[in-house]
Amino acid sequence: MFKISEFARLSRTSAKMLRYYDEIGLLKPTHTDPTNDYRYYSADQLPRLNRIIVLKELGFGLEQIARLLDDDLSVAQMQGMLMLRRAEVEQQIAREQARLSHIAARLRQIEREGQLPAYDVVLQATTATPVAALDAVVDEHEIYPLLYDVERHVARQQVRASAPPVLVYHGCDGPQMHVEIAVPVSGLFQETRHIRQTSLPAVQLMACTVYTGLDAEGCDAWRAVGEWVHAHGYRMVGPSREVCLRLPGDAAESLPTAFVASQPSACVTELQFPVEKER
Repeated sequence: MFKISEFARLSRTSAKMLRYYDEIGLLKPTHTDPTNDYRYYSADQLPRLNRIIVLKELGFGLEQIARLLDDDLSVAQMQGMLMLRRAEVEQQIAREQARLSHIAARLRQIEREGQLPAYDVVLQATTATPVAALDAVVDEHEIYPLLYDVERHVARQQVRASAPPVLVYHGCDGPQMHVEIAVPVSGLFQETRHIRQTSLPAVQLMACTVYTGLDAEGCDAWRAVGEWVHAHGYRMVGPSREVCLRLPGDAAESLPTAFVASQPSACVTELQFPVEKER
């Protein structure tokens, strides 16, 4: 029989860990002295302790280890748990490899430009959103007036949701763009000839960046996202979006205050590009 300190040295673990294994029932002492609560272990407990240590190194949690040590666990069940753990490790490796690729791409960009990137691109999912939508083929300068028309329509019917409006770009033909203007709503409203009730679909993966201001800043940001998508092994798979986080205050009476900029240079826009990994 070994005292806990002796067994800890013999097994190259800590007495604190042995006490914890005792508390959770993973490795109980052979004997506990009722007069002083001293724990005593036997040499034939070392194989069980070694298996616990090995399974921990494989990444199993203590609850999983307790199941794996169960005498009633079949070989097939043991294989299944090990195969599941292998799949988890493979996923972790894939995520770390993707992270390494992103680091390498960022280093190349800094080396090429000699400075930190002006726009940071993140990947995120979007949820489905009920909206009042207007579909049009227009020149760029006509987009905001139409957006304000939709904003005024939903404001009059008191169904404006507390979320920024979205511009969805379906294509362009020369100077004109096919754009869907989408204003989030909180309920049903009276449709018009041009404004309909619909929903922006959820997108599993969006490459997103944010820029402040208009025109030149927007062009640079669009270009930056396109370069990021190509450099990181993705491809675009649907219409891009502009989320108007802060708009020019031309229609302040219909826009929620949070979405109105004091001046055009203070406008804030998030670009969203639906993407998927290149095969």
